[in-house]
Amino acid sequence: MKKVGIFVAILSAALLTGCGNNTSNNSGSVTGSGNSGDVTGSESVASSGNSGDIAGSESVASSGNSGDDTGSESVAEKKADFYAEIALNAVEFPKMTKVVEADEIDAFFEFNTANYADFSLYMNVMSVNLNRVIIVKPLPDKHDEVFAELKAYFDDLITNSAFYPAQESAATGAKIGETADGYIYIIVHEDGESAVQAIQNAVSG
Repeated sequence: MKKVGIFVAILSAALLTGCGNNTSNNSGSVTGSGNSGDVTGSESVASSGNSGDIAGSESVASSGNSGDDTGSESVAEKKADFYAEIALNAVEFPKMTKVVEADEIDAFFEFNTANYADFSLYMNVMSVNLNRVIIVKPLPDKHDEVFAELKAYFDDLITNSAFYPAQESAATGAKIGETADGYIYIIVHEDGESAVQAIQNAVSG
């Protein structure tokens, strides 16, 4: 109930401020090639985190970048939002919402954003879907801890939260991995491979 209340508050705040967030369903083509080790939805590790969805029909507005000026990256070098938009435009997602506030992300997803140098997080609006685009750059000394946290969330999500046909399809195509420049990604979509390839192309391009 606590987590549901957090995201009801997020949606209510967005509606009151008159903001809207709209993600494009058109594919953005970028040339190049990248290298990353993906883990498909079939793997299982110790599970933590929560998979809860936001029910409703409005997307939460957001702008700007998610991370503070911590770690080795400057603001100009932060790319999480860019990579997230690449993924969202590479394949057709249902209506998605961007979650911005670190304390809300920590409470709902059971993440520790204090260990992130940069992040961008989108999730499905309607609970019949199970879509995520999560891009995270760990702080230099927190890589292993952050990857383990995200992998546990990924495994829990695809193992314990896929009930409807659309959710099962998204779980089957889900991907987790890391870009050559150190961004960990989770893409939960039936064609997650295409979204990952678009990110890798952007990295190498």
